[in-house]
Amino acid sequence: MRGVLEKAVKDRHFKKAMDLGTGEGWWAPVWRTHSDYLIGVDHDFPRLQEASLRGLYDDLVEADVLEYEIPGDIDAVFCIEVIEHLEKDDGWKLLEKLENVPFVLITTPAVFHEATRNGHRSLWTFEDFQSVGYETSPFRYNILNLWRPGIMALKTSDRSVGSQAEMTTDKASTKVWLLEKSMSQPFQMRRP
Repeated sequence: MRGVLEKAVKDRHFKKAMDLGTGEGWWAPVWRTHSDYLIGVDHDFPRLQEASLRGLYDDLVEADVLEYEIPGDIDAVFCIEVIEHLEKDDGWKLLEKLENVPFVLITTPAVFHEATRNGHRSLWTFEDFQSVGYETSPFRYNILNLWRPGIMALKTSDRSVGSQAEMTTDKASTKVWLLEKSMSQPFQMRRP
């Protein structure tokens, strides 16, 4: 998966980027090399604590991705393996919320997986993303030692920084963790 994400942001640099649905911050090393300022947003406090240990985020915010107000100066949002954990109607609301962000990168499985940590609540298709202006590309990744198909959706505008991202397929793997303990407390962490 890392190779797929690196190719999607290749030759791009962002002033202020957001990792929406940060989780443990697995992809922060990719985003950090392409961002001057990086914000991580997730609803799960323990996962944000783990992300903070990476030392790569400038801000970490505990918030629901649908309720969090995306600042107007954000020029890139990365939403990796998140949208499938929302009900379909809420996923459409998220896409609408991201409409004015100059660069948006979303990945999601192309098949439904109920056995993941939070369970998948919706299945997305290439046509779903294309219907709202995203370019799409297939890719494959490893879940529990099985190669699964995925969808990468990319939307850029004239305001986005850098050159056009290359949409390619790649065989890469990502880990799926099966345990979760959630806590809900107001939380905002700043990088020292």
